[in-house]
Amino acid sequence: MDILKRWFSIRVLSPTGKGPSPASLSSRQWGQPWPAVSPGHGLKPQQWIRYCFADEASSETLLPLLARAIARFAPSYQYSGMRIMPDLQCGTWKHVSDLWHWQPKWDCLCSDDMDGNALKISDNQASRDAARRSTASRTSVQGYEYRHENTRWRHTLEIGSYDHDRRAEKREHSIMVLTHELGHAIGLLHEHQRPDAGRYIDFHCKKLPGYGEAKDVVAKEKSSAFDKEATPDERMAKV
Repeated sequence: MDILKRWFSIRVLSPTGKGPSPASLSSRQWGQPWPAVSPGHGLKPQQWIRYCFADEASSETLLPLLARAIARFAPSYQYSGMRIMPDLQCGTWKHVSDLWHWQPKWDCLCSDDMDGNALKISDNQASRDAARRSTASRTSVQGYEYRHENTRWRHTLEIGSYDHDRRAEKREHSIMVLTHELGHAIGLLHEHQRPDAGRYIDFHCKKLPGYGEAKDVVAKEKSSAFDKEATPDERMAKV
């Protein structure tokens, strides 16, 4: 069986002129790759999407779903240095048979001791903050943000609504929700938002059932993902 794929992923940053440099990026440019980290003990640098949970409540509710979502990306580990891992401060090294093994702490909690560049994952439904609990949107940063490197916790993934039902079909949907948002955190776009999408698909989102109702909701959404001057239809094209 032949498997065909249009390989189009995350653009490569380069200070040498072969690609865009971090300083040249604009707010409209799509996801940037996460910087390589050196775990230490002789391991090769890898591009970790480093994460931590905003609080214990988020860790308790989302970790089982996150583990399953991360597993969906595991096949790509064979072909790239990308990994979805807890922040480097959340883990220990163990020396076994003359080799060092990194033992991550998967329920990693964000702390002031961290550099603030990790992906901060929040379950808004479990938050003590009433304003956050009332937010039903599911949003994530798109790739690594190089333009404001001094801004701590600028990489966020917030889950405002998902099904807590533990039945298999409901749980699977919740896992897919988190997998989707992780894809954005890595730096991936929706298929219909890719720069080359018009060459392959003819997308008429206005014909989708519920378009009118969804447009009303999106028009009221206060999110940095939308330009302030964008029309409701332009906002819908982004979602």
